[in-house]
Amino acid sequence: MYLDKFILPIDEESSLIEQRMAYNGGSFGYVDETYPCGIFSKNRFSELSFSKITILYGGNGSGKSTLLNLIANKLELNRIAPFNSSELFSSYVEHCKFELGLDDEGFKHRIPNGSRIITSDDIFDYMLTVRTNNDEIVDSTEDIRSEWGNLKFGNTVKMNSMDDYEALRLQVLSRKKSISRREFIRRVAGKLARKKSISRREFIRRVAGKLEC
Repeated sequence: MYLDKFILPIDEESSLIEQRMAYNGGSFGYVDETYPCGIFSKNRFSELSFSKITILYGGNGSGKSTLLNLIANKLELNRIAPFNSSELFSSYVEHCKFELGLDDEGFKHRIPNGSRIITSDDIFDYMLTVRTNNDEIVDSTEDIRSEWGNLKFGNTVKMNSMDDYEALRLQVLSRKKSISRREFIRRVAGKLARKKSISRREFIRRVAGKLEC
């Protein structure tokens, strides 16, 4: 395990709140939201020790997601999904501590570059993206299937400028003896579905236009 322990500053929460109140307005200062203070201190939970597999469990509001967000921010992990925060969150993170585990030779691990936190929102977004891509590939497959004959047996595309490159590339690919129609469709449909610079309809229009030249 790269991470051995994570320590929460539950005994410093009052001080953190007082400092923020003073920052907001001296003796008349206030804090709109003291989150994450109070979540862990009420149960005197201050330290989490990790095993090869560590499972956090508890009801809504018990602090599972908050703890993961604190760890991710303290370790400066990459993340995509937003998370609950507050004006005290950054200060709370600064006062958290952690200990890294040891390798087989007794040296402390380092957090690998590119480490990230993956949340349920990330997974749901990924699933929706995959579903959308799959739908687009199905649509693209039908278009490419209808164009394959024109590419393989139609007029040869003339390379007059870089605008003709994609149509010429597809025609060369379609005429390779080692590439079957099925393999051609498999290769091209995925790339067509991933194209973001032009729409599917515009892409087909361009290719078809080059074949008519």
